[in-house]
Amino acid sequence: MKKLGAVIKSMFPIVLVISSCTSGSASLPAPGESSLASGVQLAVQSGTPAAATPEPTATLVQVPPVVLRTTPGAGQEQPLDAPIEITFDEPMDRTSVEQAFTIQPTPGMAGTFTWVNDQTVQFIPKGGFERGQNYLVQIGMTAKSQAGVALQRPFQLRFSTVGFLEVANVQPSDGATEVPTNAVVTVLFNRPVVPLNAIESAASLPDPLTFEPPVMGKGQWLNTSIFQFTPGENGFLPATRYTARIAKGLTALDNSTLDKDYVWTFTTVVPAVVGSIPASGDIYVSPTPVISLTFNQQMDRTSVEANFSLVNEETGKSVPGQFAWTEAGLTLPGSSQEAQDFYSQANQESSGPTTVGVETVAFRPATTLEFSATYRIELPKGTRGKIDQAATQSVFTATFAVTPYPKIVKTSPANGETDTPPGQGLQVTFSGPMNPDSVVIGKNLVITPAISVTQVYTYWSDSNTQLEIHFPDKASTAYKATFGADIEGRYGQKLGASQMIAWTTGALPPLVYLHSPGRIATYDAYTTTVAYITARNVSRVDFKLYRLPKDDFISLNGTAWYDVWDKYQPVTDNLISAWQLETQPALNDDALYRVELGQESGLGSTLPVGLYYLEVSNSAAAVYPQARQANYEPTPDRQMLVVSKHNLTFKTSSTDSLVWFTDLRSSQVV
Repeated sequence: MKKLGAVIKSMFPIVLVISSCTSGSASLPAPGESSLASGVQLAVQSGTPAAATPEPTATLVQVPPVVLRTTPGAGQEQPLDAPIEITFDEPMDRTSVEQAFTIQPTPGMAGTFTWVNDQTVQFIPKGGFERGQNYLVQIGMTAKSQAGVALQRPFQLRFSTVGFLEVANVQPSDGATEVPTNAVVTVLFNRPVVPLNAIESAASLPDPLTFEPPVMGKGQWLNTSIFQFTPGENGFLPATRYTARIAKGLTALDNSTLDKDYVWTFTTVVPAVVGSIPASGDIYVSPTPVISLTFNQQMDRTSVEANFSLVNEETGKSVPGQFAWTEAGLTLPGSSQEAQDFYSQANQESSGPTTVGVETVAFRPATTLEFSATYRIELPKGTRGKIDQAATQSVFTATFAVTPYPKIVKTSPANGETDTPPGQGLQVTFSGPMNPDSVVIGKNLVITPAISVTQVYTYWSDSNTQLEIHFPDKASTAYKATFGADIEGRYGQKLGASQMIAWTTGALPPLVYLHSPGRIATYDAYTTTVAYITARNVSRVDFKLYRLPKDDFISLNGTAWYDVWDKYQPVTDNLISAWQLETQPALNDDALYRVELGQESGLGSTLPVGLYYLEVSNSAAAVYPQARQANYEPTPDRQMLVVSKHNLTFKTSSTDSLVWFTDLRSSQVV
């Protein structure tokens, strides 16, 4: 958008400025009379007729010219053979502009001015601009418009010409170390080098990257300015310092060139242990393990064997053994749990095994390792690799624990425990992982009183150190579980001696249960009102029968019935009767009792029509001694009773509702 001054000046070479006001009436110019002949008069009308209307006058002021736009813009890159173009906001005096024009860093640079029109001038130096140079163009205040008005301030334009082709970034970076032997080398240039539509024609594109020592592989252009090299199957040599080079002379699409070789270096991985079995922190390791270390490159085997040590942490003694080598990596278990299970279960499925390394040494101890002992694998710094005698840069250590000798260390219930809750079965904790297949119910795991094998369920957990045994155990019964001497640990060691666990289950908890389809029981007032209860391990049951007010009944069955029912306490004044039922069920047996509520409450053989609240409970003193529990608090069973001679039947459709009100004895509509 042009500035307002520019718009006005495109219409008139001068603008109007109010310079003074005089009293008197203003008059408009006569038709055809130019208001510019002797200035412009502004007509101003006053809202007060009695006051004189001031008449402003205008003074002509000339505005200095300004630069509207340039090519290139500030900070832009300028082609070498393209002109600079400067556009003013009004016609300019060409000679004054050319004389006021200077360019740095070469004052007086020879070149040619070309005027597109009176407002736009172009300049191109003789022989073009210098590549990769920063320039400053200035037009001094002596430059004038055709109206003779000079620039109010000098004009400046800073720009750079098209530079050289440069390498903007590389990966691996210069000086990088521990670069993987299969690393991809990427070169990023600062400007397009190859055409986008030619990327598929790889054979015709430049292959600018070389290495010393040479490396087999394939280079490709990912886009117009990114080149990538992928090493071949053998990759880079390990423990090797590589010099990568982009030779000078590579030409970009804009004809800029790489003016000098771009060289950088990186070093591939030095010898190192990249995995071990056992891994550091492993537990339950076999007492006759094969210790495996895998390396990231081929090693000087003599150096490895001379430096390797397996040390008992407690005694400090080294363990002798034999070495074996394979030219392959090592498959590591996918999790710590799998690592614990790896040693004797080679065919066990794992969630995600990983193969690492290129060469592996296996060490087999000459003696059995001590059970429960901790050992340390160590390979010191300076162990040599195969290539150029490169050596490990740090010590490798891995500490592991040998499995304990198998034995039972804990049971629940404990041996000799009494009053254990029926139904919990037997949980057994072993000192270390066991062989589940060596445990056979009915042979080397015998439970008495005898339990059918089909009724026994076993479950192993925690690396096969936890065994849960479930069976339908009875209350108030003495049990024994005998574990045979031939039960084996994970690595074949046997218990060596049978072990018996004895415990006695306690009585079942006391129970008083009111049989009902729900919180509300409906009764026919023409028949005997009967309630049924089940009692277990209690000698007496307490009953309380209350009248239930209608408002309470509605609240107990409203939208918030649960909270009301949970907190409901009947009013003592509504108590009709309280009585006890003597019960003598056999220990742990459930006994069913029939209770006639009308007769027991003294209201007759049947309860009169109405709403009732029945509460059934037992006291702590009524609980059999064998079934008593610490902190026992009896919880009453409750029920609402609706005793009626009538029945309501509802039927509804999408438009109608019908109700039948009938007598329960005659079934006739009331």
